[in-house]
Amino acid sequence: MLTAYQASSPHAEEEAMNFDMGKAWSEATAKLSANFSLLAILGGVFFFVPSLLMFVAMPDMMGALMSPNMDPSDMEAMMANLGPTFFGAYLLILLASFVGYVAMIALLGDNTRVSVGEAIGIGFKALLPLLAIMIILAIAYFIIALLFGLVIGLLVAAVGQASTGAAAGLTFILVIAMLVGVLWVLTRLSMITPIIAIEGTMNPFAVLSRTWSLTKPAQGRLFLFYVVLFIAYIVIAVVLFMVIGLLAAAVGGTSVLGFVNGLIGAFVAMLFSAIFVAVYNQLAGSTATNIGATFE
Repeated sequence: MLTAYQASSPHAEEEAMNFDMGKAWSEATAKLSANFSLLAILGGVFFFVPSLLMFVAMPDMMGALMSPNMDPSDMEAMMANLGPTFFGAYLLILLASFVGYVAMIALLGDNTRVSVGEAIGIGFKALLPLLAIMIILAIAYFIIALLFGLVIGLLVAAVGQASTGAAAGLTFILVIAMLVGVLWVLTRLSMITPIIAIEGTMNPFAVLSRTWSLTKPAQGRLFLFYVVLFIAYIVIAVVLFMVIGLLAAAVGGTSVLGFVNGLIGAFVAMLFSAIFVAVYNQLAGSTATNIGATFE
């Protein structure tokens, strides 16, 4: 049984404003360690196995994608032959990752006491709301990007008439501002899966409204926390990508590559699920109140 909770008291908002990055990381690693075996089951089913199957089914394409010496012309030829199959398989993997993330978060949530099977059930129930949210966000992104691109184009054209150097500088500044804006929006939307998995909210618009309000008090600190995680993740990912690519070249096959890639993907999903739960616990606060929506 899963009960939805909503933090609405002033005390909870004060706790959220005092978001502690160190505490969030410590709680996340503690949850990961305490529930590692259960999380490993979900990680194996929804991340490791799909990734491994992808490498087994399309070894040439996946090997080329992971290779540091990828030839663009070879990739174009592969996409021409396997494009529809690749994107169909990728869509299935994406859906599996949705189920996996929600299931892990439901399993780790302090307000939920569910078995692995119940957590998987919650993950499948979350598919439609998550797909609806993706469509809503895609439409919003298209409209905003169109307007933003129009404004940038007009500004750069106007400045470019006076100085091409100034136009280039303005373009650079606007691109950086756009990237910061995207990261900020992602920060405000980062509680989508915990809200669905832990609170049981399945209405897409209610989920979006809830994550926006939940992250508001601590948006600055939360943004910084995610930026630090993002930088660390990129650095580690680049190093691992190079190592895995060299390993694949040395072995001369993609089976080992798929195995290692699947393990890394599963572990990253387990870690970030724990991080999202730890962040949610701080933002929702200890005085979360029942809003009366119960799901079985």
